[in-house]
Amino acid sequence: EDQQEGDKDKDQDDEPRSTDASIEASFASFDDFDDGPADTTAEDDLFGDFDDDLFATEASESDFSSDFFSDDDDDDEEDLSSSASSELSRRARGPIFLAALATTAVSLAIGLLQLLYGDALVEGVATVVLGAALAALLYKLLRPISVALAGSAVYIFLEGALQPSTGVIFQWSHDDGLKNGNCHCDDSDADSEDDDCGWAKERGYPCVAPETYGFARATARLFGLLGVVWYNAYFSRWRYRRIFTLGTTVSFFSNLLDLAWVSRLNLKLGVNDDVFLFGAEMIQPVLRKLQWMPIFVLAAKLCPEKIEATLFALLMSLSNFGAVVGTYNGVALLHIFGGVDAPDFHHITSFVFVRTLFYLAPLLLIPLFVPNGGPRDDDDEDPLLL
Repeated sequence: EDQQEGDKDKDQDDEPRSTDASIEASFASFDDFDDGPADTTAEDDLFGDFDDDLFATEASESDFSSDFFSDDDDDDEEDLSSSASSELSRRARGPIFLAALATTAVSLAIGLLQLLYGDALVEGVATVVLGAALAALLYKLLRPISVALAGSAVYIFLEGALQPSTGVIFQWSHDDGLKNGNCHCDDSDADSEDDDCGWAKERGYPCVAPETYGFARATARLFGLLGVVWYNAYFSRWRYRRIFTLGTTVSFFSNLLDLAWVSRLNLKLGVNDDVFLFGAEMIQPVLRKLQWMPIFVLAAKLCPEKIEATLFALLMSLSNFGAVVGTYNGVALLHIFGGVDAPDFHHITSFVFVRTLFYLAPLLLIPLFVPNGGPRDDDDEDPLLL
């Protein structure tokens, strides 16, 4: 019993010592933690990945926010552009309708004047006055929409109206193909009472056969395609004013070929009439395409949204009507020269020279009415504001 009690007391004495040892071990572990473990790579990777994910999340939220507000800004810009276009279309309908009505009225007036009145000189003067009045009215009506639109409409009309055109060159040069016509006399036809046959050949006129004229005109259509190709390849990069200036200048020089023909300069140079005709018929269509292609492009670019068809039809009708007015002015010019009629065609050389000079008249209009833009301007740029 005494031994058991002694062991029990000994165990009680050892318990505080073991407790003190465990406490000291605990403090030692805390000391080791404060000093830092020898290998902290796993801990750093854990917190580093967490920080990277946090920064990536914040960046994506920032990108989403910027994209969201940017889309809102784009939508606002599109809405403003659409509303501005609608306002322009609404504002343009009235003046365009009045411009079309004025063009129709002047066209009917000139047509009735040519039909009912017999004096060619008075008809020519009245045509010039009505044409000038129409040009002024067009500019006044279309100017509130756009200065460029008003100027372009006036130029498209006057460009054709200021260039007199007639069929006198054809009458002077062609063979009518009749048996006893202007270039032939059938001596075997004893019953023929036409003593005036062969007058064109007697006077040394070209007497170009109808088949030659037809073949030359058909070939000219093919060369017209060459003008379209040249325009798209080279001249479409130019400004409208530069293109129109070149087209008008080259058109003037090409019409000098008619002056060389009626003065018979080609024969003096040893060039046959048929060859000369083919040369002129091949050159002039190319030049006409170079001159007319920019007009079509300009007319298309000037059309505001929602009224494109109406305005394009108006501009093309002004172009066609200007060409018709040019024929009326050509007739008046013939009358001024006392009538250039068969068989003698008096003053035909002077008439062709003066007519050719009129082809330079559009050069004076280009700086005033043609907008400072180009066919290849960006579609985002408003041509009405150029």
